[in-house]
Amino acid sequence: MQRIVMSAWLLLAFAGAAASADDFYKGKTITIINSTGNGGSYYNIAQALARHMPKYIPGNPAMIVKSMPGGGNVLATNFMYVSAPKERQVMGPME
Repeated sequence: MQRIVMSAWLLLAFAGAAASADDFYKGKTITIINSTGNGGSYYNIAQALARHMPKYIPGNPAMIVKSMPGGGNVLATNFMYVSAPKERQVMGPME
């Protein structure tokens, strides 16, 4: 299920003209929010995604993983809804 959601997110996030996406993502950092603790399987998947995905995104942005465990994943979900930048630079939460 996670793979389907992640794939759908990537298709929607990067749809559009390649030139405009290249300009948008060049020199920027995409943050992957992990709603579980460090060292678990979801954290490892997020790290692998952050390591290999930038070469497939126009503009080759950097990707980092930020863990936000707590509250049964509510902390990460609230961050995404309330505080996260709305400019397609934050993915998550990975659960």
